[in-house]
Amino acid sequence: MLVELIFTRLQSKKILIGKLGNNILNMKNVIIDSKNKLTFPEIENEIYPMIVYIKNGAIDKIQYQSPNQNGFENLLKSLK
Repeated sequence: MLVELIFTRLQSKKILIGKLGNNILNMKNVIIDSKNKLTFPEIENEIYPMIVYIKNGAIDKIQYQSPNQNGFENLLKSLK
């Protein structure tokens, strides 16, 4: 199963690299939404990084790096 990842509303690519490693920006299945075109389905989470998992051309799940969710840790687990 291939998981495509879209990172949107990033304040810093350096933080993303620090959390996920130097190769994250070079992965074929990673998209950086630097123009913030992707909108947030949950307005209360718009201040947090949103991690969208796409499967078979559709959104499979959405997670956030927030006090209530640890999206980066879950992402690392899914990449292993």
